[in-house]
Amino acid sequence: SGGAGDHVEEKNHQVAKGGELAQHDHHLVVTTAGRAPATHAAAGSGGGSGGSTGPRRQAENSLGGLVAPGRLSGECGDCKFMVNEAGHCSRVLGGTGERCGGCTELKLQGSGVDHKGAIVTGNKPNIKSFDAWIFRGLTQLKLLRIQDHPELTEVQPELFYPLKQLEELNLRRNGLTKLHVLQFQGLTSIRRLSLGENKFSEAGALPGPQFYDLPASLWADPGKHWRIGLFQTLGANVTDLSLDMSDIPMLPEGMFSTLTELKKLFLNGNRIKTLPLDIFGAVEYEDPGGVLFLLGPRDLERLWLSDNELWWLPERIFFRMRVLQDLRLTGNNLICVPDWSRINGIVDIGANTD
Repeated sequence: SGGAGDHVEEKNHQVAKGGELAQHDHHLVVTTAGRAPATHAAAGSGGGSGGSTGPRRQAENSLGGLVAPGRLSGECGDCKFMVNEAGHCSRVLGGTGERCGGCTELKLQGSGVDHKGAIVTGNKPNIKSFDAWIFRGLTQLKLLRIQDHPELTEVQPELFYPLKQLEELNLRRNGLTKLHVLQFQGLTSIRRLSLGENKFSEAGALPGPQFYDLPASLWADPGKHWRIGLFQTLGANVTDLSLDMSDIPMLPEGMFSTLTELKKLFLNGNRIKTLPLDIFGAVEYEDPGGVLFLLGPRDLERLWLSDNELWWLPERIFFRMRVLQDLRLTGNNLICVPDWSRINGIVDIGANTD
């Protein structure tokens, strides 16, 4: 079985108040209440004329608030991302304002943990929280990496909403314990999403598609229930999804049913005992308009399920996977195996304890 490092391609690559969600033209949008964005950073040392020593000035962030002096985590164009002593990350704007000079890549990497799991205090500051609108205006950003922050346990549901052009989001090796059902709302251009090596050990940590009774603060019609899930809010362009080594005990029905372009799915190194038949959208269903849908990643090429606790899989779970070339099931407890007669590539069942 392959570890996370085998398939992750590494390229030389207090919280803002007033954020709220609202409905607009049937799409979820995020607005801020009563906050005027700053247009230029104001950083430096205070002190009046005549040698008086006033307190050190703080820098304005993208929300018009104040950023306490901190350590540099990363830069994007002429914007700086600073982390204060409490581990809170804010953005200091440069001369080009919120667009940060049209930068396309941002890497915010912490110091992570050592081989014993102890948090490392190194040259790279570890982030615990973000300003809610820290990424506002970064309309050209293509790559965002937030990695190796062991005390980053959750982020605001609207955090990534402004990043309409984002193609790769990497959240590996953080301390994330759950994600909001609307966590990826608006990320319609995403192609690569990496969530591996986090701590999704509790039921519901990765919300599956179901009818949610969403409050008025999220939807204009709070009385209407919407069948959505964590990945249903993404665009259909996702080709690579990593959820490996994250202590996941189970995955809900229909979890990947809308990821029709998915080519690589890594679920190895978790605690998954079985998979529901329609997790890949293998079940036909009819929408209120009378249209039949056959959803799911029919062109999945690589599926890694090794080193879980699988004991049983539905007989026809791989039936619609026409081009699956690399299926890995080693290191499980399988008592029987499903039909993989349509798979033309590698099927590695290796050692299974049962």
